[in-house]
Amino acid sequence: MTTVSRTPDGADEHLPFSPLVADVLTSMFTQTAGITNTLLDSYQATIDDLEAERYAVQYGIDQLLAGPWMPTPDAIRDAVFYPRQDLIDEYKARKAADR
Repeated sequence: MTTVSRTPDGADEHLPFSPLVADVLTSMFTQTAGITNTLLDSYQATIDDLEAERYAVQYGIDQLLAGPWMPTPDAIRDAVFYPRQDLIDEYKARKAADR
């Protein structure tokens, strides 16, 4: 199916689809690209948060295991489930500076 369109100089132009369809398709592609970029940014923020938390947990565990004594279960639990927020913030700041 083709659509006949008139150019400004009055000539007939045969298009594979109407200009309205072209506008709709262009709009759809633009919106899809915007949504895709928003999702990618969200996924990257989630990855950054998880990497920062993993860094803080690793640091806490390393500190516990570096001592000459056996860490208590409470100390291990605190290191794993309640990582230090300052380490998380430090990691995120370094990652943002690298970009």
